[in-house]
Amino acid sequence: MRTKPPHRPPNSLPATPLTPRPPQDVVRNTLELFYELASGYSSSKLLLSLDTVRFLLLHHTSDHFPFLAVPGNVRHRTTFHVTLTRLLFSSTPEEMPLTFEQFISPICDTLSKLGTLSTAELRGENVRSPLIGVLRDLRGIASSLHNRRTYLMLFDALFPQHFPLFVRIAEAWWSEPAVTTSLLKFTQEFVYNKANRVNFDQSSPNGILLFRNTSDIVCSYARNLLASPQQIPEHEIYKKKYKGLGLCLDVLVSALSGNYVCFGVFALYNDPVLDNALEVALQLVLSVPLDDILSYPKLSKSYFAFLEVVFRSHISVALNLDTPTLMQLLNGIHEGLQVRARATSTNELKKAREATDGQIAVQKRGRVKIR
Repeated sequence: MRTKPPHRPPNSLPATPLTPRPPQDVVRNTLELFYELASGYSSSKLLLSLDTVRFLLLHHTSDHFPFLAVPGNVRHRTTFHVTLTRLLFSSTPEEMPLTFEQFISPICDTLSKLGTLSTAELRGENVRSPLIGVLRDLRGIASSLHNRRTYLMLFDALFPQHFPLFVRIAEAWWSEPAVTTSLLKFTQEFVYNKANRVNFDQSSPNGILLFRNTSDIVCSYARNLLASPQQIPEHEIYKKKYKGLGLCLDVLVSALSGNYVCFGVFALYNDPVLDNALEVALQLVLSVPLDDILSYPKLSKSYFAFLEVVFRSHISVALNLDTPTLMQLLNGIHEGLQVRARATSTNELKKAREATDGQIAVQKRGRVKIR
């Protein structure tokens, strides 16, 4: 006797089991949706009217949102704080649900606690995750500031109280790429003068002080990196050396080309900060074989961007180098131009070939068949 198949409504699809998604994918997709909602004018206004969003703006820590403490979600902390900062500043100052000081107070509290630790305690493994987390949070906030008013809010919250901590982190954790990458990426974002947001008053020393602290961070990390006798395997050399090296150059390029520092002041007062930064950066550049520089696109981009700033705005530093060192830099620029010329030529040939193939295809389709 045949059994009757179960009844299914017309036009309904058979039930298929859902494939479980990894937790990181769920978090990423949720945060991407949250970001898209925060980017719209009407949707952001609606979000700000919700008590849940106001709670988010006041309590954006791992104590209230455990996903922030999961190592696999560390990259999402930046996205999370980009969205929250965008939401906070999507309204006028009069309509903001809370002040920026209230918003950033949990992060400042964490920095204050970390700042009280001794050097040995700061190097402890239990401090590693909080350091990476708070630096990624700050990077997300800094990347969402697009004008002078909002940038100065973050600057006033961090400077001068918390910047010495960043120098200590570079000194203590220079050999740990996960920490130094978070630190250098935040520093690069913080000193990047996009949309002329880093704009201090003419009588303000803040631009000089910002560059001095930036130089201290870069020099602390770079000198330890250069002095390290450790032999790094070839398959790990980018992760453990070249990535941090390139980020150091990116930080200095942003600081040197930001147009908010009068560099003549350093020579006038015999302050070696600028000379120290350029000297250590040139040592980094010269420590890498040219073949390796040209083999890694990101490192190559940082390398040539730094040389451009040096030869454009600090040519005296380059001309004071000894002849072999200067020739090494000029040879690097020459090889870079040759590689770029070959790449451009190859790209043009590819485009010409594609255009020719397309024209032939059009002619074939338009050809009349004669029987």
